[in-house]
Amino acid sequence: MTKSLALLCKAAAATAVLTGAALAEIAPPPVITGDAADTQQGLPAPTYGGALSERLTLTGDWGGGRDKMAENGLTLDLFSTSFATGLANGGRERGMSFGSRLDAYVNLDGQRAGLWPGLFLTMHAEALFGDTPTINERAGAVLPPVFPMGVPTGDPSEFAVTSFVVTQFLSENSLVYLGKINTVDDSNQPYVGGGMGLNGFMNANFLNNPILVRTVPYSTWGGGIAYLQNFEPILSLNVYDTNNTPTSLGWDEIGSNGATWLMQGRLPTDFGGKPGSHSLTLVYSSGDYIATRDLGQSAVGVILGLLPELPREDGSKGITYQFDQALWVDPVDAERRFGVFCNIGVSDGSPNPIKWAANIGIAGSNPWAKRPGDSMGFGYFYTSLSDDLKGFPGRLALQNEQGIEAFYNFGLAPWANLTADIQVIEPMFETLDTDVILGLRLKIAL
Repeated sequence: MTKSLALLCKAAAATAVLTGAALAEIAPPPVITGDAADTQQGLPAPTYGGALSERLTLTGDWGGGRDKMAENGLTLDLFSTSFATGLANGGRERGMSFGSRLDAYVNLDGQRAGLWPGLFLTMHAEALFGDTPTINERAGAVLPPVFPMGVPTGDPSEFAVTSFVVTQFLSENSLVYLGKINTVDDSNQPYVGGGMGLNGFMNANFLNNPILVRTVPYSTWGGGIAYLQNFEPILSLNVYDTNNTPTSLGWDEIGSNGATWLMQGRLPTDFGGKPGSHSLTLVYSSGDYIATRDLGQSAVGVILGLLPELPREDGSKGITYQFDQALWVDPVDAERRFGVFCNIGVSDGSPNPIKWAANIGIAGSNPWAKRPGDSMGFGYFYTSLSDDLKGFPGRLALQNEQGIEAFYNFGLAPWANLTADIQVIEPMFETLDTDVILGLRLKIAL
């Protein structure tokens, strides 16, 4: 994400972080100081002009119109991301898959727009294009190895408005938000490159703790309150509808299957003079889900006509712990960091099909690169399925999944990044050989 969007959408009182934290925990947004920290004055307007090699977007300031819009509180940020990925070994079907996505973010600063102080509105629209089968279908993994091509629904040809959120500051230390929420927008397990998989790691196991997928939809209605320190979220309480409605308004489904309550706490640290944090997330859903307990016997019963449908179970709960610590911080630009991260989550195991999951890695800005936009990372993940999902015969036999991913991101320009990526995954199906996935990703800020 460019710094221009970060100023208005991400740094705007950590709104996007809070609305997206459901799947990827709480992330420390940039600390806002001076006049920018005064929510009564609005945020500083981003600028889009300059030389091609220096400006933040490819298309610039649109003859001055884009900067004028920003001065009046309205920004439109567009990102085009293309993927070329190939399954070199294992999986269901070897071969290449090509795809791309367009993300549009509309942001309104209420103070600059002449409304009232502390008001921020954000919207996210997505469009996907690509061929089938996608790399996610080829791999046969629990979660998408290339997450950006797996959302909003995995259909490689779709358009959706997945987010429209209204945020209001009550003070410099508190806010409330409400709306249609994309729960991974601008969320960030530190050092992985953001919750959408467009800047760092691509595999969903690094972007989101898998135990939360059962209870927290990708796009849904919800709201919450938060307490902040230095514009970093410290404690928040969030409520989400359990229905995933990325391609529809979803009004008629609100409350039809209970709600998900998610509480998060974050403790910033300063070990050795370098930033870090510990985070704890508690989640409970009152929704009704297909039970994984005795699923094999139930499935046989349905096939034989002995049961009308698979049994369901009310309620699901889980807990996650997240740790991150900077090992290096650029003395000139504190946003350029390299560090370690870890995320561990445990669920009830039924109705949640994932009993526990963890990831660990090292990533961030390259301390030795001549280009300031270069970044790199290496990580390992392990996802343990519910015991009730194991023991199926033949091709249905399932196992726990584990894998590694390594990437290097070349910062070609402030508005262009090219990423080389490799993943090695032992997939959930025991009969499948180990996946080896090679990929390229090109992201352009338009």
